[in-house]
Amino acid sequence: MSPPSKQKIDYEQELAIVRRFLQRNNIDDLMQALQPWGCRVHMVRVVGYDEVLNGLTSATSVHFSAELDPDGFLDPAASDRLRVPAGAGGHYFIHAEVRWLHSNPQEDFTIAERDAGRFYSQLRVNDSQGPVESSRATNSAVPFASGTTQLCLAEIALNAGDFLKLLVNQTVHDQIQVNAWLTMRRVAPMS
Repeated sequence: MSPPSKQKIDYEQELAIVRRFLQRNNIDDLMQALQPWGCRVHMVRVVGYDEVLNGLTSATSVHFSAELDPDGFLDPAASDRLRVPAGAGGHYFIHAEVRWLHSNPQEDFTIAERDAGRFYSQLRVNDSQGPVESSRATNSAVPFASGTTQLCLAEIALNAGDFLKLLVNQTVHDQIQVNAWLTMRRVAPMS
């Protein structure tokens, strides 16, 4: 007796099934079907612009406005924080990008400014230290640069009600413009 043969996969038929599904359903339905836990994707993307003075004794929070916030993470009354809404707790991937620019767009940072100063950015959960802190020596920037960029990346477990802040500080120039983008995306529910 010979072993049963494997059934051949008809890729054209499988592709036709996928095409019919895509014709009947929108991308949100497809994303829902592809979620391994059957949960809704929670995410927020915000942007902030500020002037950061030199000589501050502590870091200052960046204030944001929403680019994409279907779940209401950003509270307009407290625009320096993203609060996890009820029912949205889980493991989040966080991407913060901080772009430091000379306050006068016609000028570059001088060599003396670059060699003497640092840029700081930090993600904080519920106003506690960490989980991610980035300090960048300005002398790592290209000579005569008008700006530099920092990235803060983290995967953090957040409960409903927890909040996240992005704090910045600098010791480079009297006043520097900071542009910041922050994205949080839930990658898994709380286990």
